[in-house]
Amino acid sequence: MAATIDTQFGQVTTSAPYFSHQLGCEVINLTLIKPENESNGWGISRECPSNVSLTNQFLNMFARDAAQVM
Repeated sequence: MAATIDTQFGQVTTSAPYFSHQLGCEVINLTLIKPENESNGWGISRECPSNVSLTNQFLNMFARDAAQVM
C-alpha cells in the first residue's frame, strides 16, 4: 500500500510492492522529496525489499541519507 510520511528532511513516499528484476525479489520504492523541490517533484529514490519494516526510525534514516545527496 502506498503512503506519504512527513519527516524532518521532507516527505517520503512509499510505493505499493512490486517485483524488481534487478534485485530478484518483491520491493517497495521509497522516494524523498525535499520541501524546496516539491513544486517540480524531484527526489531521491531507493528500492527496499518489501519485507523490511517501515518504522519511523528506518524512514528517517533513509530521508537523512537521501537529503545529503540532494
